[in-house]
Amino acid sequence: LLYTREELLAMSPVDINTRAYNPPLHEVMKQLQATGHATFETEHRCKDGTVFPVEINTHIISWKEKKALLSVVRNITERKEAEEKIRVMNSKLALMNDVTYQDIQNKLTAIRGYIDLCSRISGEEERMKSAEKISVILGSIYALIQKTKEYQRMGIAKPLWVDIEPVVLFQFSSISDKPPIVLETDVHGLQI
Repeated sequence: LLYTREELLAMSPVDINTRAYNPPLHEVMKQLQATGHATFETEHRCKDGTVFPVEINTHIISWKEKKALLSVVRNITERKEAEEKIRVMNSKLALMNDVTYQDIQNKLTAIRGYIDLCSRISGEEERMKSAEKISVILGSIYALIQKTKEYQRMGIAKPLWVDIEPVVLFQFSSISDKPPIVLETDVHGLQI
């Protein structure tokens, strides 16, 4: 519920603001005195008590031989929501990077173990088995690195609808074929 013009004219900014200043009010006042203008964020309270974020751009002006404050208040709810989405996405990407890094570290440790094992094995057949396992691990590291490239592109490309079935089938095809696994999908037309 919005205030009427008359109600707003009868109020001071303190009546509608929550005193949650960014930067703190004393810094805003210091900047205002030093430069004659300041831009800051706070929250305003509607008539019904709901709170929304605002950006205030304030200037000291001369008016009728006196000094006055001219402030432009802008609702920044959409911007704050977008900033929060970006923060969450960055947090998820950072987590994904951490998990990928740890996974690669674990795989490299396994490779070192197999290389050490190869140096101790006398039989050629056993060495070949270890070399095969190293090759599989290197392939999975390569796949992880390729996925990190995809993660880096997240947020850059415009969102689009993706058919689920081809994605599931493609991901399934990258799973080792030993032992053979059969996949049946029934998600025709499902998109995300």
